[in-house]
Amino acid sequence: DAQVRAPFAGTVAQLNVEQGEFIAAGSPAFRLVDDQQQLARFSVPPQDAQALLATGLIHIPFGGLDYAAQVADSSIVPGQGRLVEMTALIYPSRTRIPNGAVTPMRYEVPLAEGVTVPLSAVRYAAAETLVFVVEDGKAVSRHVVVLAEGGGLAVVEGVEAGATVIDPLPADLIAGAAVTVIGEAARP
Repeated sequence: DAQVRAPFAGTVAQLNVEQGEFIAAGSPAFRLVDDQQQLARFSVPPQDAQALLATGLIHIPFGGLDYAAQVADSSIVPGQGRLVEMTALIYPSRTRIPNGAVTPMRYEVPLAEGVTVPLSAVRYAAAETLVFVVEDGKAVSRHVVVLAEGGGLAVVEGVEAGATVIDPLPADLIAGAAVTVIGEAARP
């Protein structure tokens, strides 16, 4: 004895009631899927959310293809203060990701900017963080501040770009020790 109208044109993905069944006021009768626009929803740590919003573009892998999407919105996940739910609008393509599909997604966000050194070149000792560089054939220690680390690399302050950093760092190396650079040195 009632007429139900969808708020937009689309495809009925799920029926919650059958013909002749009673449904309470305000209860969903069906789940409607937009045939034109696809959205991706995913959760990330809060520190990554701002960077993803600033970057704007993400890539979603599915079925051997890479779908581009524009990050559009973010909100705190209720009961999960450690995550932020993000929404991205998937750009139209000839093939579509099936509605309701789940896929792992990788993303990159800049953690810090500055001189990058291998983590194996950083020494943590007695509340100090040190990197050894080669100057005039000797090992010279530099106090550094690690701004960010990931993927075996650290972004540090306290070492000049272009300095020859000793890597891997021998455990018994002391400041002032004579060193010889062998082969081509990697520069931060």
